[in-house]
Amino acid sequence: MLPNLVHDESAEVARLLDNGNDELAQLFIRYDEDLKRMVRFRLSAPLQARVDESDVIQDGYLEAARLLPEYLESQDVPPSIWIRRMVRQSLSRHIRFHVNTEMRSTKRENENRWLLSAESSSMVFDIADSISSPHSRVANQERFASIWKLLDSLDPVEREILCLKQLENLTFQQVADELSMDVSAVKRRFQRAVLELGKRAAHLA
Repeated sequence: MLPNLVHDESAEVARLLDNGNDELAQLFIRYDEDLKRMVRFRLSAPLQARVDESDVIQDGYLEAARLLPEYLESQDVPPSIWIRRMVRQSLSRHIRFHVNTEMRSTKRENENRWLLSAESSSMVFDIADSISSPHSRVANQERFASIWKLLDSLDPVEREILCLKQLENLTFQQVADELSMDVSAVKRRFQRAVLELGKRAAHLA
């Protein structure tokens, strides 16, 4: 889960207004393990060997420090969600760099993949297992590629909602904040993704 992301949001904003980058640095320290976990989930095994999660978070911090005045003017999302965005944008830049320099021949394919690490593989099985009947379980290594194909075939937004909710354990409100969506819409699309994935997984039994 992401327990460190649950704090008094108004108090965090107040401290950011009072102390600026000093408080921002403290928030990054507080959220460090959760942010590293998020980065690991979103990196494939080959990229984990090339991308240092601490570098991703550090670059995210530098960008957040640069944009802090802009954020404090808008305060459009809670600080925890804004920090996640900064780190995810940093991660995207790191991925693009390695795709462009080390995977040029398959650039488009790798840019469009849903990149998740081997660490989250068992959780993907858990998703498939939890939405399937006892007679349609798909949690075994031989069907792993098929599971990924199912996930890739989902609507991109619904796939992202499923990832944030099930793999990163965000609340529906946090998912809504992260994706700038209404909570009720997130819940509807999550349920639709679960039902659709369940129907497709049943055919793998």
